[in-house]
Amino acid sequence: DDGISVTNEIMDRADITVADNVAVANYDLGIEAPDVTDGGGNQASGNGNPLQCVGVVCEQPIVQIDIKPGSDVNPVNPFAQGMIPVAILSSDSFDATAVDVTTLAFGPEGAAPTHPQGGHLQDVNDDGLTDLLSHYRTQETGIAFGNLEACVTGETLDGIAFKGCDNIVTQPPCGNGYAAALVVPPLAWISGRHRRRKARPMKLAA
Repeated sequence: DDGISVTNEIMDRADITVADNVAVANYDLGIEAPDVTDGGGNQASGNGNPLQCVGVVCEQPIVQIDIKPGSDVNPVNPFAQGMIPVAILSSDSFDATAVDVTTLAFGPEGAAPTHPQGGHLQDVNDDGLTDLLSHYRTQETGIAFGNLEACVTGETLDGIAFKGCDNIVTQPPCGNGYAAALVVPPLAWISGRHRRRKARPMKLAA
């Protein structure tokens, strides 16, 4: 059966707006509501019918994630060799312990978790709920300079797809090596030009 169904009998009685519904793991459609007003905010995933919804546009359930837990700005250097920690947070409506870690993908290129077990469980934000913390190799994520957010997609063990995004700030490499890469080439060009000028022969007056 459908999770949410707006029947013809109901539709004959009034103009109905369907909005802000969540339908998961139903036998057929998540939402069946033909010829209604789509108020937005409808979500459906893991339902038996691949269409998920009829009559309204449905998105994947949105979960809360925390990139670089403990950081307010979430700085990311796209050229760094390290890893980016990402926490999928549990809530009253989502259980992070039920995530199928083999389906996790982070960033534009869909990087997989670096650890074979996919991550580890802990209460990242001290709210009393168990979260899932995974790590991803920065250069496999596809994050580029100028990106303002990064997202994780995946599925639960019941096959319910989800997505979560968090803001990031991309930063260039820092340190003396990066500064030298910017400064040394212009200095070398100026020095070479100066040497060429000194090597020119002087013309003597007749």
